[in-house]
Amino acid sequence: MNEVSDAQITTWKEEHGSVYNAVMAGQEFIFRSLTLKEFDAFMAQSKKLDSALLDEYIVDMGLLYPYDPDFDNKPAGVVTGLAEEILEYSSFGTPKSGIQVLDEEREQFLDVRGLLKAFIIAGMPAYTEEDLEDLNFRQLAHKVALSEKVLEVQQGALGIENSVRLDLIDPEEEVLKQEQQKKKHAATKKPGQASPDDAIAQKLHAAMTG
Repeated sequence: MNEVSDAQITTWKEEHGSVYNAVMAGQEFIFRSLTLKEFDAFMAQSKKLDSALLDEYIVDMGLLYPYDPDFDNKPAGVVTGLAEEILEYSSFGTPKSGIQVLDEEREQFLDVRGLLKAFIIAGMPAYTEEDLEDLNFRQLAHKVALSEKVLEVQQGALGIENSVRLDLIDPEEEVLKQEQQKKKHAATKKPGQASPDDAIAQKLHAAMTG
């Protein structure tokens, strides 16, 4: 990225969420995904423009670098290939790509940081995710505690008597508990008895108690 600084890349990421690059005909291209509104505009134009002009329309919306691309001096197919890349990374190309992006985004909210932010916003919707990025962990914890109480009061107003609490699980502690349970079971296990983590035994137990 000879003419693009790290600061510019950071700015683009802050503005668009993610940016991508592709090398075609010896030229590096940096692009972003389309917004929903832009994709709707593309779909509307697809009824009016031929495929070549439609590819240019997509590239005009998503291309970030080069700032002034000279596609006339590029081999045939570069614009089409770049348009396909932009659509693919926009996740509008196939259901599979959309599912992949959704799964990747879900992963962000499986850790402690993501859980805290989700809980705070659930209890106090006035906060945005960007607002919470400026807080340290103790400030986040304080707002989680406040959000617990807000949700509890809201439920109480609806006649629901229930304490609201966000319980975080320490993975290392959970592994230790499982190991202790296995050891305890092994010490008291009778001959022929299945272990507690036996998949077949678990299915049979579920079928009998379901």
